Amino acid sequence: MIKNIIEGARFIVQKAEQMNGYLSGKQYYEKGELHAINKSIEFLKNLKSKIIDEKEKEKISETIKQWTAETIL
Repeated sequence: MIKNIIEGARFIVQKAEQMNGYLSGKQYYEKGELHAINKSIEFLKNLKSKIIDEKEKEKISETIKQWTAETIL
């Protein structure tokens, strides 16, 4: 069961982007993972711009903050 639906959605976007790159024959190792993470962060930013509920926006902001910390990228 997914406890954090925002992180779950971000993860699905990341994995879909990885699979898209793999099926397109793009190099996955080294650069593919970062590209997929960046796409998932882009997805979160787009989602945040469409959400009305302020609590949900805060959850999305926190997830973005976690994934853009220097230790991750």
